Amino acid sequence: CWESQAEVVYRSASAAIGEVVPDFGDALATLVRHHIAASGPVTRRDLAWWSGAGLRDVDTALDSLHAELTRRMGPNGLEYLDLVGGVSDAPDPGIRLLPEYDALLLAYDPKARDRFADERVIAASWNRANGVHAPTVLLDGRIRGCWRLERTGRSAVVVVEAFAWERRIDEGELEEPVRAIGLALDLAIE
Repeated sequence: CWESQAEVVYRSASAAIGEVVPDFGDALATLVRHHIAASGPVTRRDLAWWSGAGLRDVDTALDSLHAELTRRMGPNGLEYLDLVGGVSDAPDPGIRLLPEYDALLLAYDPKARDRFADERVIAASWNRANGVHAPTVLLDGRIRGCWRLERTGRSAVVVVEAFAWERRIDEGELEEPVRAIGLALDLAIE
């Protein structure tokens, strides 16, 4: 198995170059802090799913960060964690064109993704056969459709398709996100 062979190689390489292997608990606490900063508020199950660590290890990491965290009850009666002064109370940023494999779906426990996407949305945006996840449209805190670029040389058209069961997305709502895509990809968007 590649995974077990890679572990031996990594351990051998660490010893050969004199690398100090960090303490697992300290390393996990650092990862958890970064994940909460990027994706909070999150549940402990979100953290366990994303990190691949067990709940016991995640709880130990959270205990070490207790002074940096806020806790509150959220959807489905679950406790949600965020950093003190985190952005979870920020106003909705409006429509967003999220990239392929965006953390909105990948940063959270699949069983709890219904807070922003129902099963129809997941089925419409994620090809389970090959693991490809389409770029999605986030509007009003929910995934409402998919988008794609149709390129022609150094220019492109952004094609947005709302899911059939969602409201039509007004072109005016897309002006700023489409401009941002053009800037990020250095493309002239038509």
